[in-house]
Amino acid sequence: MTFSQSVRTCLVRKYFFVFKGRACRSEFWWFMLFIGLVNLVSGMALTLLPRTWALSISLAISLMLLPANFGVTVRRLHDRNLHGWWLALPLGSLFLWILGGGGTQAQAGAILSMAMNLGYLALLCMPGQKGPNRFGDDPLPEP
Repeated sequence: MTFSQSVRTCLVRKYFFVFKGRACRSEFWWFMLFIGLVNLVSGMALTLLPRTWALSISLAISLMLLPANFGVTVRRLHDRNLHGWWLALPLGSLFLWILGGGGTQAQAGAILSMAMNLGYLALLCMPGQKGPNRFGDDPLPEP
């Protein structure tokens, strides 16, 4: 899947919390690149505005991309034959880290959060299950 196909799929065809089906690695990673580029460009452009406006606009952009981001991530997990609830792992680790407060607890929470997120990243980098699985047909064409 190309960059433009991935963006079109995630923003137009399967935008609003579409959790059914599977997403291949290229669809997922091209869309993550798109989100990173949008954040980079908007961050540079928003430096010209007052700080409160820039933060508000940046938050609005992130919230507009959030449904597509969650959708493609869940579909990517489905490609690995995992439930979408695995998305709770990095979100939960972030929540625990924020609640950790200061001192030693915060350091331990940060290390735990980083380890969990690195494992999650490795999971998303692995190839999907070949052939159909319980979430649908293989998104990659037969060789």
